[in-house]
Amino acid sequence: VYYAEVLEPVPIKWKITRRGNRQTEEVIELPIEAKKAGYPTNTQYEIIEWIDDCTYRLRYDETKFKLSDTQRAINENGGALTHIVKVEGNCYYYVS
Repeated sequence: VYYAEVLEPVPIKWKITRRGNRQTEEVIELPIEAKKAGYPTNTQYEIIEWIDDCTYRLRYDETKFKLSDTQRAINENGGALTHIVKVEGNCYYYVS
């Protein structure tokens, strides 16, 4: 279990739990602007496919929850490709 946050364009915090190749994301702090913009407020379930030690592809698990149009489009295009570019302590920086 770990916690993640983004500061821009609005601050969002969530709890991420990984077990094997499964990931669950639960929003714990979401400003009203993000809710109005359509940011998902439900728990999201994902499947991780590691490509190498620093790169993985993430797809939403449609058997666990109803996907938004954006999540469906991400899955239909092969998932979200993420590359970890730097690790500092217990934080990592990535491009996705």
